[in-house]
Amino acid sequence: MEPDLVRRFNGGPVDMVDSTVLEQVGDCGARLRVSALSRGVLRFELVVDPSRPSNPSFALVETPRIREGWRAEGPASWRTQVHGWRVRLAHDRFQIDAEGFGLKVQGSWFRHAGGPGLRLERSPDERTFGLGQRAAHIERSGQTATLWNVDAYEYTVENDNLYQSCPFFIRMTSEGEAIGLFLDDPGRLEIDFGAADPSAIAIRGRGDALDLYVLPGPDPKSVLERFTELTGRMPMPPLWALGYHQSRYSYASEPEVRSIARELRRRRIPCDAIYFDIDSLEGLRSFHLCPVRFPEPDRLISDLRSIGIQSVVIVDPGIRADESEPVYRSGRDGDHFCRTADGEEYHGEVWPGTCAFPDFMRESTRRWFGEHYRTLIETGFAGFWNDMNEPAVFDRESKTFPDDVVHRGWSEDPAPHAELHNAYGHCMVQATYEGIERIRPDRRPFVLTRSAYAGTQRYAATWTGDSTSDWSHLRSSLRQVLSLGLSGQPFSGSDIGGFSKSPTPELFTRWIELGTLLPYCRTHSEKQTPRQEPWSYGEPFTEHNRLAIVRRYRLIPFFYTLVFEAHRTGAPIARPLVYEYPDDERTHALDDQFLLGRDLLCAPVLEPNATEREVYFPKGTWCHLERPEVVVGPVHRTVSAPLGCPAVFVRAGAIIPRASAVQHTGELAGARSEVLIVIQDAARGELYEDDGQSTGYRHDAFRHLSLRAQVDGPGQLQLSARKLDGDWCLSDQPVHVDVRRLDGEAVDRCKGEWLWSELPTGPRWKKP
Repeated sequence: MEPDLVRRFNGGPVDMVDSTVLEQVGDCGARLRVSALSRGVLRFELVVDPSRPSNPSFALVETPRIREGWRAEGPASWRTQVHGWRVRLAHDRFQIDAEGFGLKVQGSWFRHAGGPGLRLERSPDERTFGLGQRAAHIERSGQTATLWNVDAYEYTVENDNLYQSCPFFIRMTSEGEAIGLFLDDPGRLEIDFGAADPSAIAIRGRGDALDLYVLPGPDPKSVLERFTELTGRMPMPPLWALGYHQSRYSYASEPEVRSIARELRRRRIPCDAIYFDIDSLEGLRSFHLCPVRFPEPDRLISDLRSIGIQSVVIVDPGIRADESEPVYRSGRDGDHFCRTADGEEYHGEVWPGTCAFPDFMRESTRRWFGEHYRTLIETGFAGFWNDMNEPAVFDRESKTFPDDVVHRGWSEDPAPHAELHNAYGHCMVQATYEGIERIRPDRRPFVLTRSAYAGTQRYAATWTGDSTSDWSHLRSSLRQVLSLGLSGQPFSGSDIGGFSKSPTPELFTRWIELGTLLPYCRTHSEKQTPRQEPWSYGEPFTEHNRLAIVRRYRLIPFFYTLVFEAHRTGAPIARPLVYEYPDDERTHALDDQFLLGRDLLCAPVLEPNATEREVYFPKGTWCHLERPEVVVGPVHRTVSAPLGCPAVFVRAGAIIPRASAVQHTGELAGARSEVLIVIQDAARGELYEDDGQSTGYRHDAFRHLSLRAQVDGPGQLQLSARKLDGDWCLSDQPVHVDVRRLDGEAVDRCKGEWLWSELPTGPRWKKP
């Protein structure tokens, strides 16, 4: 085997090194190169023009390592003796046998007017998941999808392209065996999952190459772990990012912001952040807070921080093309803006007026843009919200750049925007994240983005964009978050209540019940709609909404532990049931309920006027989080879920870390530490802790505990804690233990208290 050349791309994170095992020129003159990477991953590169060098990647995060032990078996097939792959090539057709995983991928390359394409044979009973943000059902069979990021204001559930694109999907048999495919192409892709032809998956690209990675299972969990090894995993966010966030388009003055903060604290509604949307900016221009409406922003932000509320400010990519604008002048002088095909600076209309747009594909431009966050950081802003970065423009029917806008620095030759469109927002948040890291190296950045590509999880959380206040969007918001989680982006949520129009009091409360159980939790609404704060609908809704937020804060130790798991393994935080139970066909198309980790089953009410709903309980025993109700699965069961008491169940055998109620995450350090144990014979769980703000976790400044409980005689329980990783020592902080002992349909509940430092010795709890 001849090692391929190292290709270095100064605008991306990857030096790509691979081992070419087989290369073949097809009938049409295209070159197909097959490479073997680490952990059994295969790479297929189809290049229509063999003289063109391979493209670099925005998505990949590390150098794919060469897999040893591969051997050629002649001109048309090769295999590995260890992992069971066999690939057969015949002209422009190929067959991949994943012998160790029970799956076959059969396909062919084809040419069409726009460029190369891929046709994969599809079995009638297979299931398909992924593709990032999609409004429809998470199981893709019979669907079509266009991957082309767009400003999708008031989108419908039928929209086949939204703000984010991730050309990765998981194919799964009815028995739960899985294989993944990632087509690394930030241009326009069209994918048909059996809509036109039930026996085929058809993929059409618009460039002149296809770059396909095949990732072995044997199950969806293994596929996703391999995919996030390639594209990266989320960093640990600041702890406050997991709290409740309050936003509106816009809180436009200092008195209004202070009023919102006072009302939150007066009503004892926990909150960790308030957002500054574009009406807080002078002339709607990024990096400029309005000095008239916010005369002392540093004092305002300091006062908010003193009561535990952080400040998040919006930054859009469009820079007003005006000689009076210093950001524009420095960008023009540094040649940092995108250009037209004729070499002129490209201008488009966005909120500030006529704007120029940074060419984020260039490393020098990303550094220049990142430096402009310095003033905002020095003012006190803790978080940064990148919006309109599909990129969106107002003066074109397509609502984005012309296809022939030129990007420089992505490769040796300038590239048209059509080839790179879906990575524009990705590169913007890379510029934002890395700029904040340079300016404030000892603190974790928090970045929120509307647009994303594969790998964006390395830099930002996402939300589902400008949803509408109706029940169909409530249901779709859950589907989108679950699909994002299956596509490598675990930190996402929706605008609670919907962005446009106005929810009924019931819809808002049902949305906040769901939103407070999703990874990212923010209320946000459009101007000129009725106010949409948790108290806007009067009683009893205010109290229902407050208690939903309190429930989230009590679970933040559990959420934070799941974030650490996502950081370490790429696992979703909010998971469709198929992720944990792929061998159970009843979970395969289920997307109106979900799991938090593997231990909390959440079934939100998604229809009006409902006080109960049907829930599917997978195998095991499940105990309601707040009521003495036990269900033994697998079974469908109608459960009560009145307003204020959502259907949330704990898996028997789980230990859930919790805390006493607080008003913001800064109070958690002094809060009462708790564990909820739901046990028949034994239970286990984990707890992750660190300082919640520094980058010390990268250097073992954290504590990761394994918690175990065992029934030890009649009325007795033994609980132990073992440190799995990290250098933090166990403290003498008391831990309150809530034990729910299950005996058939009965729940025997008792409480006790220990010190964390005692737990490794295995103290015994005895029923009073």
